[in-house]
Amino acid sequence: MIKVARAGVIIGEYPPSDIPALIRAKVILPTDDYWAPGMSNWAKALTYQETRMAQTSPPPLPKIEVPLNQSEGPVPAWLMASGGVGLIIFGIMAFYLIIKEPVIDPKEKEEFIACKAEADAGNLRSKMELGWLHAKGRGVRLNSEEAERLLLDAAKTGNPEVFLKLSEFYRFRPPFETSRTGIRFNGYGDYRRSYAYARLAWSNKGYVEGVFSLMGQVMMHGAEEHMSAAEVSEGKKLAAAIRDRIYEEKGYHVPLID
Repeated sequence: MIKVARAGVIIGEYPPSDIPALIRAKVILPTDDYWAPGMSNWAKALTYQETRMAQTSPPPLPKIEVPLNQSEGPVPAWLMASGGVGLIIFGIMAFYLIIKEPVIDPKEKEEFIACKAEADAGNLRSKMELGWLHAKGRGVRLNSEEAERLLLDAAKTGNPEVFLKLSEFYRFRPPFETSRTGIRFNGYGDYRRSYAYARLAWSNKGYVEGVFSLMGQVMMHGAEEHMSAAEVSEGKKLAAAIRDRIYEEKGYHVPLID
């Protein structure tokens, strides 16, 4: 199994055959670190190549360098004063980052406007794509709340691609984000919802064969690593409830593997 870490924390273990698809789908980012048995050290996913397996243990994860304060004894008054000034400057910068408009690529802005027009006309696939643009801040300011609303609406079709995007959204959405009204705390990864939607994508073999089912299985197992047995059970129940709701509201049957 290939271990993958992000910012010094292991986020999952995957079969070597799944890694290229995960990189293409951006579940594994180019800046993530990976290690395979037989490697002497961790490497960036950008440089990933299949490695022959061997029985060995991984080296320590790459450390994030943190500058140390090497001063000892009481803090001088001038240093405390300069620290207060620094805090004020930090506050001003934080306020500026909240109220300022993000720098948006003109091409991405055009794509966002075109996608929004199609979504407003009722195209559910465009709603999915529009939700993903809000989730990633492409062509528009990042907005997790709007992204969730659009993705959930698009999920009513039972499309496994939307289930995958919702699974990734709930697992990796940023815990904090800025808006014109302030800083919003989104909470940390919602593994139960991520697991449920990944399970639905995995179970959709009757709708689309291949990569969606595989990616759903990978995302499901990745979420499982952070869940207790009780939480996994809750995730299964949630997946079944979502499936039944889609069937009742839209008359579209989503088979679920037990």
